[in-house]
Amino acid sequence: MTRYTIHEGDNPLAEIESQLREHEAAYRQVLSMVQDQMLPIGLFDRVVGKPYSAIFPYRPLGYHRAAFSASHDITVELEMACSASTNICIIDASALYTLALIPEFAQALISLTHRPTIIDAALRDLAEADDHFNMPTSGTIAYDADLGRIVTAENDPDIVRRQQEQIRAMLATARQLRRLIHPTLVHLRPMGEEREPVWLLTVDAAKDTDSVIWADDLGLRRLAHSLGLKTFGTWSLLSVARERQRIDDSQLDKATRMLIREYVVDLPFNQAALLSVAAEQNWEPRSVATVLSRPASWVNVEPAIELFREAFRKAPGEMRAGWAYATLQGLAKASLPEHRHNNLVGLAAATLGDDWTRPEQSSALIAGLEAADPEEACGITRAALDRVWKQVKERYPLPDAATVFLHII
Repeated sequence: MTRYTIHEGDNPLAEIESQLREHEAAYRQVLSMVQDQMLPIGLFDRVVGKPYSAIFPYRPLGYHRAAFSASHDITVELEMACSASTNICIIDASALYTLALIPEFAQALISLTHRPTIIDAALRDLAEADDHFNMPTSGTIAYDADLGRIVTAENDPDIVRRQQEQIRAMLATARQLRRLIHPTLVHLRPMGEEREPVWLLTVDAAKDTDSVIWADDLGLRRLAHSLGLKTFGTWSLLSVARERQRIDDSQLDKATRMLIREYVVDLPFNQAALLSVAAEQNWEPRSVATVLSRPASWVNVEPAIELFREAFRKAPGEMRAGWAYATLQGLAKASLPEHRHNNLVGLAAATLGDDWTRPEQSSALIAGLEAADPEEACGITRAALDRVWKQVKERYPLPDAATVFLHII
C-alpha cells in the first residue's frame, strides 16, 4: 500500500479540473439543445461517452419525453401508428426503453407492427450498453458549475440494479426482431465522427427502405417528420391496441399508471391516474410532480389546478414546497409572457385563500415560488396576498377578516 500526503491548500484533482469543466459546459449545452430546442436525445452520446441505448435508463432530462401534446400531432401519429401494420417498422432504442417500463404489454404492441426490425448497429449498441451497466464502478466524478467545484457521487445499488434490468429487457426484445444491415449513411449528411450515431443510422435506414420509425424520443421523431418519414410513439400504438381490442380500458389504464410511475411525461392528462399514482407515492413530489412541471399539463388549466391542490393538501409537510415548485414552474412555462405574472398570482392567491390553507402551507407555497422564480417571487407574493386580503374582507367583518388573514400568513 502506498501512502500519499496531501498538504493544506493542495488540490489533488487540479490536473483534471479543466477537463471536467469543459465536459460540464458541453453537457449543459447539449442538455439545453435537447430540452429547449427538442433535438434528438442521441446528441448526448457525444458528451457522455456511453452507448446510445444506455442514455435512456439514466434519464438525463429527469423524465422520458415520449409523446407530443398537440392534438394535431397526436392525430397524425395515430394514423402513422396504424400504418405500421402494413409497412416495415424499425424500432429505436427509445421505444425499447418504454417497452421495458411496461413489459407485460410489449409483445402485444410489437404484434401490431409489420416485420418489426432493428438495424444491426443498434443491436450491437444495446450489447455494449449491457456491458456498460455490468462493469463494476463505485461512482462518478464531475465538475458542478452551480457549486463551483468538483463533486463525487456514489452509485445507488438499487438504481444500478434497475438500470441493468431495463437494458437487459431492451436487449432481449431487440434480439427477437428482424435485423437490417445498414452500416453507413446513405441519405443523411455525416456528423464527422469516427462512428456514425446509431440513432442517425436508424433514421437513414428508414428513409432508405421507406419504413416507419417507432421511437419515443420527440427530437428523433421531429427529425423523421422533417424528412418526410412516417413515425410514431408507444402511446399512439397503445391507442391502436385499444381500438383493435388487443387491450381493454382497464389494461390501458394500467399501462398509463405504469408509465406515469416511470416519469413518462406529456401523455394525455389523466387526472384519476395521476392522483392514484401520487397516493401510491405517499404524496411525495415525485413522478406526478414532474408531470405538473411540464407545460403540456397546463393545456387545460382546471384539471391541473385540481391535481395540485389535492396533492398540496395531502403532502407531508416537508414535501409541500416541492409540489409548489413543480406546479408553478409548469404554469410559468405554459403561460404567454404577458400573462405569466397574472397566472402565477392567480394560482398563489387561490391556494393561499383556500379554506384548508394553514401558515405552514402558505410558507411552503412561498418557498416553492422563491425557488421557481426568485426574481419575481416577492412581487407575486405581495399581489397574491393583496387579492386574498380583499377576498377575506368581503367575507368577514373587518376585525374577523384581520384574524383570518393573519392565520393564513
